[in-house]
Amino acid sequence: MDDESSGVVKLLVRGRKRYRIKLYTSEPKKKIRKVIQEDVLLEILSKLPAKSVLRFRCVSKEWYGLTKSSYFIARHVLLHRSRSAQNSGLLLVSREKISANERSIKLSLLREEETTLPVPFSFRPPKNPQIFSRWKYFAFVGSNNGLVCCVLFIQNEIKNEKYNTSTAEVEVKDAAPAPPGRTELVVVWNPATEQFRYLPPINPFEEEEKEEGKGIQGRRRVRKRWDSCKCNYPLLGFDFLPEISEYKVVRVFPAAYGSKDDDEEDDDSGKVVIFQAQVFLQSTNSWKDVGDKLEFPSFKVCLTSVSVTVNGMMYWLVEQTSAEYYLVSFNLHEEAFYLIPLPIEWRRLGREFDLEAWNNSSVAILRCTHNSENGDLERVLWVLTHDQESKKPVWVQQFRITSEVFAAGVRIVGVWKDQFILSKRLEYEDDPIEPAENLFGYDHGSDTKKLLNHGQTDFFYGGVHYVESLVPV
Repeated sequence: MDDESSGVVKLLVRGRKRYRIKLYTSEPKKKIRKVIQEDVLLEILSKLPAKSVLRFRCVSKEWYGLTKSSYFIARHVLLHRSRSAQNSGLLLVSREKISANERSIKLSLLREEETTLPVPFSFRPPKNPQIFSRWKYFAFVGSNNGLVCCVLFIQNEIKNEKYNTSTAEVEVKDAAPAPPGRTELVVVWNPATEQFRYLPPINPFEEEEKEEGKGIQGRRRVRKRWDSCKCNYPLLGFDFLPEISEYKVVRVFPAAYGSKDDDEEDDDSGKVVIFQAQVFLQSTNSWKDVGDKLEFPSFKVCLTSVSVTVNGMMYWLVEQTSAEYYLVSFNLHEEAFYLIPLPIEWRRLGREFDLEAWNNSSVAILRCTHNSENGDLERVLWVLTHDQESKKPVWVQQFRITSEVFAAGVRIVGVWKDQFILSKRLEYEDDPIEPAENLFGYDHGSDTKKLLNHGQTDFFYGGVHYVESLVPV
């Protein structure tokens, strides 16, 4: 008989009967085997695509709990982060005219094989289709870590209606009348898990009016509209911040001040604009005011419809009365504003330019200019980088082309795999168009255009990078 203190007693003899007994100095073998299996299982499942993991959640309660844990989700994101830049798709939004007063909004995903697949609106409230019949606009705010932030503009038509932002339901009760115009709904959505969250409503800043003989600090609070600098679209930014493992949404409010009378709000020439911001944090589910502000003098217009957020930095363009443009940024990490000048030789952009995210890592400006020698129309791409020693922003020219691919009637919907994804505009919305002509990719290196197979006659007008993940909303 083995010594019991050494570990396991394999054989015990009592009279004529022989017993085989196993004793353990630590945990039972069954438990040890279970721990090992769970570790192996975690490693295997974390390497699978998000859609496959979702299917395996139905196997058992143990598998469901394992794949829902924060450790597993973080492990899954870490393993797929290096592949996401190579295997990411481009999530596209398009619209189709159904009737004179009705348009259908569709989403599709451009994948590795350069074909598009339809993506359902899993955040659409099925109990209240009437709210979606009043869509006036739908746009992407940003996308990161498998989460997509969108904004919906809903036309206010029903009297005494009240919106429940947690479900986007409409409550027709004894509520205060809805304000005229439109209601903006901001939603964060995970298309893979079909989870979504409607963010709580934003409380706009009250504008401050400058008192006579005092500076910027000497202002008194007055109730005035915050969007008096002609903002046609909300200035929104979205990004997932790895250092805190959650996402932030920022809403910038440009508040205009001028020396003219308050009644002349429609004339913003020469006004001073104060940029203020509110930030939504995922863990708190609430908005907070940002202390930092940015004063911009000689303001003319803020181009809110072409803002870009990449690597935790939100960018947009502002034009001065001198027709010179400046790039304004908001750092979601530091929650601070910055003003980035454009090179003086092309600071007057005019109206022929596009602000894009380049390689999903930096911001770029594609501007239209005339060649000084032959007068040909050229497209020049400038990418914002930073000097390694001084850390100051530096604009680097990536290419200069004279291709006719950017002719009139063509719209840039995104940059994907170093190529521009372009959509053909219609001169008239009733014009027929072949599906193969409506979406194509352009490689500036080889100056070649490739038609993308999507089989739709819709008009594509926006796109964001997207990769599947299990990150909760």
